Amino acid sequence: MRVVKLGKRFVLARRGYTHAFRFDSWSKEAHQIETILRELYPDSLWMNGDWATYYGKRDNYTLQRPYWIGVRKETDITRILLKL
Repeated sequence: MRVVKLGKRFVLARRGYTHAFRFDSWSKEAHQIETILRELYPDSLWMNGDWATYYGKRDNYTLQRPYWIGVRKETDITRILLKL
């Protein structure tokens, strides 16, 4: 898992998300973060709310698709990391 500040070249950044968690593929840790975000934002709509998920392009060498969880507020990252 890595925390990334999103720039203009990222799909999530073009949708208004500023930071993201990046995983090599979907994992239990990603599921835990999604669960925490559902608790923080119970009324949030997918891809239009305070957080969103996205699968990146498949790597030809490892054949894995990176999994991204984007958030609009940088403070949410700190809150999530403290809960983990």
